[in-house]
Amino acid sequence: MMEGSGGPLRDPAVKKELENFVELWLHYDHHEKGTENIERQKEILGFQANPYWVIYDPATKKALRKQAFTMSVEDFLKFLRGE
Repeated sequence: MMEGSGGPLRDPAVKKELENFVELWLHYDHHEKGTENIERQKEILGFQANPYWVIYDPATKKALRKQAFTMSVEDFLKFLRGE
């Protein structure tokens, strides 16, 4: 699979796979909510990292899968699919 410039989020296969998810962004550099979002990220992940992707189950309030930034489309698709 070809790696696109700009990371995996620009890849058509990734865009298609992301249709199965609800996307949520935590912006810790926000002037009003930054500190609160840093704490939320630490609660979910156990640490602060940027960027870091999480498949999160709101019913159980648990992270199902976690992935640090990668430029690999194939690795990111595996993460999304739970492979």
